[in-house]
Amino acid sequence: MVWLMGGKLERYFVPAIIGLAPLVLFLLNWDAERMSRPMLLLREFTVPVLAVEIATVAIALREGVIGAWRELRPPGLALVALGGLVAIAVTTAVVAPAPGPAMLRTVFWIVHLLFGFSIAFLCGRLFGESDLLAAYLLGFSAFALAFAIFAAGAMQRPIHWTWELPSVTHIRHVGIYATPMIGICIGIMATRQRRETWAAAFLIAGCGFALALWTGSRGPVAAIGAALLAGLAFSPAMRRPRAWGGAALSLAAAAAAVAWLPVPASNMGALRTVAATTGSTDVTTGRLEMWSRVVGAIERRPAFGYGEGQMTTVAHFGAMAQPHNIVLQLLLAWGVAGLACALVLAFYFLRVALPALRKDEAAVLPPLLAMSALVVLSMLDAALYHVLPLSIFAACAGMIAAEWRAQTARQ
Repeated sequence: MVWLMGGKLERYFVPAIIGLAPLVLFLLNWDAERMSRPMLLLREFTVPVLAVEIATVAIALREGVIGAWRELRPPGLALVALGGLVAIAVTTAVVAPAPGPAMLRTVFWIVHLLFGFSIAFLCGRLFGESDLLAAYLLGFSAFALAFAIFAAGAMQRPIHWTWELPSVTHIRHVGIYATPMIGICIGIMATRQRRETWAAAFLIAGCGFALALWTGSRGPVAAIGAALLAGLAFSPAMRRPRAWGGAALSLAAAAAAVAWLPVPASNMGALRTVAATTGSTDVTTGRLEMWSRVVGAIERRPAFGYGEGQMTTVAHFGAMAQPHNIVLQLLLAWGVAGLACALVLAFYFLRVALPALRKDEAAVLPPLLAMSALVVLSMLDAALYHVLPLSIFAACAGMIAAEWRAQTARQ
């Protein structure tokens, strides 16, 4: 392991393995339509990303994260909310109607939580926030290139473009991955002064929009738009034309670039995205019926929910494993008590994030825009259910917490 080398490579090693994990999964699953059962499970549970999270937690433990966190004095109510949420998650997993999926998803959630704490500890010690952001964007750029090569070669192959793509169990997850990366790019365009940095962020944002539009995802564009509006309200840097103008121009360039590309399936393409939004008789694509079933299940057990991963058992709707709405997702899994704990934690996080943003927009704005876009997207999609977006969300939260800690130390 790298710590046997005296830690000299960790500034680059840790961010690199985090940023490149999705690409590794993509390459392992290149022939997704002919994968064996173990490889299908590797893709379904995004194992390389989980492995990297666990490795990061191990490095943080080696560096003394436990002792460092003992020195902090977090608000008592925040600690109660965090402890309550963990207790509810573990208890509901044990007594869930289908305990196997509940326990597995709960383990994933705890790994994400520890990963976020580890990033908050390691960022500023072993590597910088800019190192991790750069690794994420480089990894996404390589992923986008690999996806383009795969799509060009598979255009004439008899594959199911919704379910048989490398690294994702559904084509819409490509757009989910692109969403926080676009948010990071817009934050960089708003806060970095070097033209080369702005140009690189602009190109990567365009790649993200192009992937989302070509795969037929509507949510990412709306989520980025909402995150941009929130940024305009809280960040002076977002009011510069280089920020909102760069975002609009990258979207326009991406739309123009993919408009002429052939699409191998009827549910893909930029034109399909527009038509499904403006001309469909069911803009929600069945979500209203799905949400009504989920609400019915929540009403039967409102206090503490059923545990994670229980939708197919208690509110069956096709192949859906989550309700495509973060509020309903939390209520179904952990009930009103769990949702209340999550809202308390969100409140205290914003109390930290917004003052940190005012003091250092360059460090806080990119990860905060990524988190905001994922939250907005999670109101209509599974953006905060699957491993990869949750991992990115946790890392961004960790970066912001690290910057707040550094600012506090300087004071």
